[in-house]
This record gives sequence, structure tokens and C-alpha cells, in this order.
Amino acid sequence: LEGEDLMGKKWLIVNTESLQAGKFPDEVLEYMKAHRDQFVIVDESSKFKTNVACTERKKSMRTQAIKAVGKLRGAHRCIMTGTFMAKSPVNAFDQMEILKENYFGCDMFAFQRRHVVMVRLPIGRGVTAKITEDLWKSVHKALKKAKEKGEWNYSDVRSKLNSRWSLSDDDLNHIEAHEEYTPFKRVDEIIQTIEKDCMIVRKEDCYDLPETVYKTVTVDMPKEMRDLYQSLLKNGFTDDIACTDTLSMYHRFLDICNGFIPKQDMEAEDAPVTFERQKESPKLSALLEQLEEIGV
Repeated sequence: LEGEDLMGKKWLIVNTESLQAGKFPDEVLEYMKAHRDQFVIVDESSKFKTNVACTERKKSMRTQAIKAVGKLRGAHRCIMTGTFMAKSPVNAFDQMEILKENYFGCDMFAFQRRHVVMVRLPIGRGVTAKITEDLWKSVHKALKKAKEKGEWNYSDVRSKLNSRWSLSDDDLNHIEAHEEYTPFKRVDEIIQTIEKDCMIVRKEDCYDLPETVYKTVTVDMPKEMRDLYQSLLKNGFTDDIACTDTLSMYHRFLDICNGFIPKQDMEAEDAPVTFERQKESPKLSALLEQLEEIGV
């Protein structure tokens, strides 16, 4: 989507799906070639995150494509997201490389080793994974027990854990210091590193609204709705429609509960589904009642 604002600035909006092939669409390349003074904004940058360290070729095609922005010379870049490190500190790596190539000054594997407690799995050769909660508790207990027995026993246990799970001294110290499962390390370092380049805006800083309150309203099915639902559940069809798979049946259940009667010409192949209102819709009535109650 291309256009121009009131200040005469040209803009081009591209959806993330257009990067699925692993490269920028020709229209984008032409636009970027024509307009050298660029300000590239990547919204929802967490869609380009990687949870576990891997080589570039194993990352999603769209992630590989969008990271090419970080190699642009002279282009201003900005990323925006509300879930920067939702699953792992490793989430930060690719997103910051959109802003600048080699942002953290190391590769992804070194970054993961510094911020995630990884163990070598007994299967495969050199296969590693984030330490599980059960193994964490087992290692913490073993270290605590060994330390109580004396220095020689403590050193021997640490050596065995290092050999068995490839846990470094740093990992073992971290596990020993945290009884609760805490597989991520030095997250504050990441925040300090990116602090100079980021701005954090919280919802409560933008507007003054009360906390969201969730309320469940239960409504009873009228006979017409119940009969349709039970017929579809028991037989996979009603008088007006048949479902050939679980997904289509799920959607027809939703239609019925929303107050509609789904209909289809069952004699014709790929006939479209049409909808007729039921005589009454308690769900819609309950919704209107709630809206009236809160003054909408």
C-alpha cells in the first residue's frame, strides 16, 4: 500500500506475509531504490524472533528477509513490539539485528550460552536444549547436598554434572543460587545494552482507565437451538447442512450458538453456506442487555 501524507512524505506499507518467500517483493525493492532517505519501521517485530539459537538458513524465510534491513546503509530503522522477550532472552537477538547487523557483538549461539542455561542431551551428538524444571531441581538438590558433605565431595559432584550435562561453572553457580526454576541469566544485561536505543511506553502511562473486569454471562439454549446442536453433534448433519470434518462442524456449532441456522444445498458440490436467523437468540439478547447496563 503506497501513498503520500500532507507533508509530501512518501510511504509504503508491506504486510509480513509478503516476506514468506524469503526476499523483499519487487515493488519494495523498487521503492527503496527510488527513495534513498528511508525510515524503515517494523511493527510487531516479535514475529521475526527466534526462540532457540540456530544457523541463519534454519530460521523462517521472513525472518531471514527482514534482517536484511539491518544491512541497509543510511536507512533509519525502528522496531516496535509489546512482546520483546516473551519466551526467551534469545528472542532479542534477531529483533535487534534488524536495527543493526551484529548488534550484540557475538553470534546467536554465544548469546544463548550467556543468557540461557543449556544442557547437552544424551541423544544425538552435541544436541543441546534449555534445562528442564525437573533437571533443575535435581541439580540444585545435588549441589546443596554435596556442599554440606564437604569441599572434596562438592567438587566431585560439580565435575560429574559438567561431564554429564555439559553445565559450565557459571551455570552451576546460577542453579545453586536459585532454588526456583530460573533458566534465564543476565537478562538485566540485555536491558542495559538496548536501553540507549529503546523507549518503553506502558499502557498505564498513556491513559487513565480502570482495570479490565471480565464477567461470564450464562444463557440457556432455546429448544430450536438445542435440537439443531444435538442433531449436528450426534449425526454430523441437520435437515439443512452436513459437516464433513471436525473444523467445519466447530464453525457450525458457533453459528448455531450465535443464533443462526446454517443452510446449504446438499445436492450441489461446494455450495455456499447461507444463514437464517433463529426465532430467538438468547446470546444476542444477553449482549444487548449488558451493553445497556454499562451505558453503551
